[in-house]
Amino acid sequence: MLRSMVPLLRPLWSPLRSYLALVDRDGQRCSAPVLLAGVVVGTGVVRLLGESLAQTSRFSLEVLMLMVLQVFGPMLVAMVAIIRLTPDWVQRVEVAGGQAWKSIVLTALPVAVGLMLQFLVVSLISGVAASPRADFGGELAEVLGALEWPDLVRALLRCALFLMSGAAWCMRETLVGMARRRPVADIVGDGLLHALLLVLLLKLFWILAIDPLRLGRPQ
Repeated sequence: MLRSMVPLLRPLWSPLRSYLALVDRDGQRCSAPVLLAGVVVGTGVVRLLGESLAQTSRFSLEVLMLMVLQVFGPMLVAMVAIIRLTPDWVQRVEVAGGQAWKSIVLTALPVAVGLMLQFLVVSLISGVAASPRADFGGELAEVLGALEWPDLVRALLRCALFLMSGAAWCMRETLVGMARRRPVADIVGDGLLHALLLVLLLKLFWILAIDPLRLGRPQ
């Protein structure tokens, strides 16, 4: 029975395999700068609050988690990915035209989720490593235990929204630029700039209309 199903599944498996390979490729291209950003943010926030402002280790890590999940984490990850992937998106539109949305917008969803999780984990690990407490494992367990799953889900959704919106806008800019026979360098530059501005506007709209920031000191 399984052998008889193989010919039926083969037409579905080939596009899925290509899609997963493209998601993996885009994720790998963005992983290094996202991980580096996570190290810088995690270490910098904890060191700033702990050494310069004389805050406790626990409070520093709680502020770090707040900043990563609510203040700028999803926006930062999306902007790094847009900067890294814009040339690839433009090239895909040149090859596939309007059908490139499948390899641009659809792939942005799992890429955003994966990158946001990487950024969160690395920033928290870096923050715990930078704190003065010697109990690395215990402190990391405390931080992860204090993680609110609704906040994590909202952060993942925001990152996906930002990256998919930027990808769609970049694709639109590329199609318009190609129709007007503009140089590729101009298309890439304008697409990148406008996609980043769109992410900033979406972030502003989010914090003003959907989920206002609550920056009071954690209890």
